[in-house]
Amino acid sequence: MEEKKETETILIVDDAPQNIAILSELLLGYNLKIAVNGKRAIDILIAKDIPDVDLILLDVNMPILDGFDTCQIIRQNEKLKEIPIIFLTANTDPESIIRGFELGAQDYVASPFNQNELLARIKTHLELKKSREKLSEFNKLLEEQVVERTIELTRAINKLSMLEKAKSDFLALISHELRTPLTSICGLAESLKNMTENNMSAEFIDNLIDSTQKLLKFSETALQITKLKAGIANINFEKNQIERLISHSIAFIQEKYKTKNITVDFNLTGKELFVLGDTVLLEKCFNNIIDNAYKYSTNGSAIYITAREVDECVELTIQDGGSGFADSDLIQRFDLFSAGDMMHHKDGFGLSLAESKLILDAHKGKIEGQNGKQGGAEVKVILPLV
Repeated sequence: MEEKKETETILIVDDAPQNIAILSELLLGYNLKIAVNGKRAIDILIAKDIPDVDLILLDVNMPILDGFDTCQIIRQNEKLKEIPIIFLTANTDPESIIRGFELGAQDYVASPFNQNELLARIKTHLELKKSREKLSEFNKLLEEQVVERTIELTRAINKLSMLEKAKSDFLALISHELRTPLTSICGLAESLKNMTENNMSAEFIDNLIDSTQKLLKFSETALQITKLKAGIANINFEKNQIERLISHSIAFIQEKYKTKNITVDFNLTGKELFVLGDTVLLEKCFNNIIDNAYKYSTNGSAIYITAREVDECVELTIQDGGSGFADSDLIQRFDLFSAGDMMHHKDGFGLSLAESKLILDAHKGKIEGQNGKQGGAEVKVILPLV
């Protein structure tokens, strides 16, 4: 380990013996090195791999290599360029002073010099050099820590990516493996139903078909969620009319809940509204939300759907005729549809709404939930217009 220097080292570069004598007496307490010309000064500075000079007092008018050329050579050397240089010169004309600064000197003192002024300037530049070195050491340490943290973060991200891919692959495999036997069971159950004449058996078979179809839907939804979360869903963006999308979803869901006496009031305000998105995914999204509204609306109630343009977006509001969101859900109403909650879902907040949230995310849209002023749950969908 390198020993810490007790005092700073100053290199005096001057060809006048009387000047060297004055400076040597003035700078008692500092380690001093002497060079009588620029060439000798360069030899002293490059003699060690790590220069041990903290400051240079440099005369301008010298034989062999004058102060300006010496300063230029020092500043071109990567190891020496941070050493502060103070010119000691009788040349106080502006051109000489400007040239010295342009070559990289930190300061100049006119000769003959005031001793107190010179000592003050020397002290100032030595302190500045210490501050720069400390800052450089801190930056180096910081860079090393950043590199270490970056490596750790990269490893963590890679590990998370591997786990996420493994999870996505597993869910996709499970969904795929479920679909084939479930489809076969549905087909066989339908055949059995057509073959039986026993009402009780037919009822059992209907329950079997209904349960199997729910599992099939769960499998398909889980697979779609997996694709959306993994960013591998095949999204075909095209121009879609909001009125057509909602009308199709209403017709589809009404057929499913035809035994429920529920009316739907769909109000499209203003001009026709178009969004850019995948027709199949958007219909799936609206099917999920409207299906949820039907599911929790009471018999004889109404569902109100409005679509309007707000700030270059379509704002779609679906208000059901149910009991509304529970108070505990309203506290975190903006998190109700996060896919992270889908494994802990309860009535009204299952996979279908998690799927809708992901579909809207993929279309730069948003979904919000709250209780309507007139009662019932209110879901708001916002999508950018074409």
